[in-house]
Amino acid sequence: MSQGDKVENTLKLVMDAMGDHNIDEANSQETLEKIVRIINEYSFFEDSMPKNILTHEIIEKRYEHSLTVGDIKKIFEQRNISDDVKVVVERVEDRYYKKNGWGVLLKGGYWYYSAVETNNRMKIELAKRANGEESDYPDMKDPSKFIVEDEKILDRFKSQYSPAECVWYDDEKVIYINLHI
Repeated sequence: MSQGDKVENTLKLVMDAMGDHNIDEANSQETLEKIVRIINEYSFFEDSMPKNILTHEIIEKRYEHSLTVGDIKKIFEQRNISDDVKVVVERVEDRYYKKNGWGVLLKGGYWYYSAVETNNRMKIELAKRANGEESDYPDMKDPSKFIVEDEKILDRFKSQYSPAECVWYDDEKVIYINLHI
C-alpha cells in the first residue's frame, strides 16, 4: 500500500469513527478508542509533513512578491468585482513540497483542536479519578492513552497553508488564487 493510500484510508477510517460528531460530542469512549487505534495502526505521519515549515517572519522576508490583501483590493476595485463572487484556490501536487522544497504555514483547525480538546478532557478525567470523583468515562480503562502531548504529532493535525502568488479574474463568477505563476 502506498503512503498516499495509507493516508487516504486512515482519514476515511477517522472520518467514519467521528461520524456526525463535533468536538463537543467527540467524548464517547468508542469514538476515542477508534481514533487512537486508527492513528496507531496507520503510522502515516512520518512522511506527511513538508520539511519546510514557514513562520510569519519567513513569509514576510522571503515571499515579498506574494499576493497581498492590497493586491486583491486593487483588482476588486479596478474590475468592480461583486462581493458575492466565489473564491477558489489552486491545488498543487505534493511534489512541490516534497521535491521542490515549498514550505507551509501551520494553523490549528478542526482536527488539531479536536486533539487538544481530547487531551483536556482526558486530563480532567484523570484528575477526577485521582480525586475519587465520578468518572465521565466509566468504561474507559486508561484515559492517559488518549493524550497526545508530543508537539510534532500535534502539528501533523494542523492545516497547512502556502503563500499565494497571484489572483485571476476572467469570468464573472469566480476569483482564482494561484499558488504559483
